[in-house]
Amino acid sequence: MRWERDVSRGAWLADRVAAAAGDMHVAVPIGFEAYARVFHPVTADRLTGISWTELADSGESWPGDRVETRTAAWAEVAAESGATVHPLMQWSAIGGGRLTELPQVGTVGDSGWRYSAPEWGRPGAELVATLARTLAGHTATPTAGVAAVWEGWGGLFGQGRRYLTFLSDDATDAPAPPSIVVPEPALGPEVQHGPRLALPWREHVLFDAGIDEFADADWPERALWVAEPTWPECPSLIWPDDHAWVIVSEIDWDSTVVAGSRAAIDAVLEASGIEALEISERADLSSNGDTVNR
Repeated sequence: MRWERDVSRGAWLADRVAAAAGDMHVAVPIGFEAYARVFHPVTADRLTGISWTELADSGESWPGDRVETRTAAWAEVAAESGATVHPLMQWSAIGGGRLTELPQVGTVGDSGWRYSAPEWGRPGAELVATLARTLAGHTATPTAGVAAVWEGWGGLFGQGRRYLTFLSDDATDAPAPPSIVVPEPALGPEVQHGPRLALPWREHVLFDAGIDEFADADWPERALWVAEPTWPECPSLIWPDDHAWVIVSEIDWDSTVVAGSRAAIDAVLEASGIEALEISERADLSSNGDTVNR
């Protein structure tokens, strides 16, 4: 994966998105044969030996080692909340209903599982890898392509910061002054001041990267733009040189859209490890798009 100075490789995208579309085509190219909406994973955790309600009533805010964690699907959350699963469902619409909102705890179902909202703009390393393996067979150029990374991610050019507070070991147990950790910049000045691919509302740094380079979940360790591999900045767009399909993870969306051929989209819909539903061209992925769950 290397920095790509030639932003004209993304010109085909600029011609097929529309800033005033009012639908998914503010970020997703129009004119593909089919589209799939891939739902970002939900984190679910459950306590052992105590319920979330008991924890909230106790005044505790940290469960310690009394918790088990796993990944959950949107369909599971919808089933617990009594919502309807459909292609344009919104997290804000399905994360209520029969679910209980506990102060300082979050959204909990009758099953005892607490559900955390999916990440915006971050499908996660594992989901990106699964998509890569699924789509590699649906392009004639699996080793040649482009990854477009939004320029605003905090760690790209060193703006990202992490604040850590440590307790002192004296008798008062008073907190020590905060320790500020600033990660090394992922990219240098040449890239920071280099050319950008301008799309509606966003500008992107391009990287030469075939989809085969994303096939393993450890791809963040090799990605030049990733400052912290444990919480990687995912590309906003990935496409092969033959433009057979495109993966779009707009930073303000909690799902990813794949546009491509009928066969490519069928492969995404059928793949294990991917929760996806087919959507139509001009789909409204905003909160207004879910007209079923209110």
